[in-house]
Amino acid sequence: MDDKNKTFREKLDQLISLFKKVRARTEKEKMPGFDKSLFFNFDMVLNNYEMIKNHLSDDILEQFGEPIQHMIEKLIEQLKDELGEVEESVPEIKEIRNDIIEIDELLKTSELSNDQINELLDKRTEIKNNDIKEI
Repeated sequence: MDDKNKTFREKLDQLISLFKKVRARTEKEKMPGFDKSLFFNFDMVLNNYEMIKNHLSDDILEQFGEPIQHMIEKLIEQLKDELGEVEESVPEIKEIRNDIIEIDELLKTSELSNDQINELLDKRTEIKNNDIKEI
């Protein structure tokens, strides 16, 4: 197995691991808007990957190509960000993460008006889009 395919396998494993964390968090927090059939399909994909991952040949992995590998890398970054698994060794990232957590806590209060909620959501989006790109 060449290093490229080994790395791709590791990224697939990491992606599935992050999806499992998202699934666990979603179920634990009882997030509204998630249909039980969505959970069933999600679980089926996760379980099927576990069954076939050791049978993926290098030839199959080579067929995925750069665009798919790039998409998987982006998904990993997004899921890590959503789960709060950012690199803590960079002080700026930790500060940005704390700002986002603070905004999320404020959004959980029921005493906010729609304008206040929209303002907080805009601020959160701005932080995520601008500050992380600068680092």
